[in-house]
Amino acid sequence: GLFNTAMRLDDPVLIVEHGMLYAEEGQVPAGDLDYAIPYGKARVVQEGSDVTVLTYLTGVGKCLQAAEGLREAGVSAEIVDLRTLDYTGMDYETIGASVRKTGSVLIVEQGPRSLTLGGRLADEIQGRFFDYLDCPIGHVTALDVPLPVSKVLEDAVLPSVAEIEAQMALGARHMFE
Repeated sequence: GLFNTAMRLDDPVLIVEHGMLYAEEGQVPAGDLDYAIPYGKARVVQEGSDVTVLTYLTGVGKCLQAAEGLREAGVSAEIVDLRTLDYTGMDYETIGASVRKTGSVLIVEQGPRSLTLGGRLADEIQGRFFDYLDCPIGHVTALDVPLPVSKVLEDAVLPSVAEIEAQMALGARHMFE
């Protein structure tokens, strides 16, 4: 759907295929190969009330796993898939509605901290929704090193489900203090 949308835009668009997502399966409209997902529109993947988790690409699956692990502890995470990463065209309406509901934000990205959009996104969220935040914005990223080729080293560098789960719980804990 996003590819179809990109092809219809007059402006230049960069499409990045993430190799780790090739094996993923998902729902697509049956019989409509021309369906489009609105550009700049985030999607709430899972409703929640304690912490807003903003992520994209491989982060979506990991965040859903982490949220499942916290469900028994009574933590309800709202997972938002940003889908498009246009800083000026970000879906601040969806983000703001979620922040107003939870009061807590965690940004989860696979890239190294120095190269991610999360810092700018956190700054924008603080500027727009400061009155609704009950705690500092959390940010989970890969380590600030070049991505290794070895799968073992790659796993050590990229954010893990356990790390995401710990940060989700930390953000939600502020809600209960």
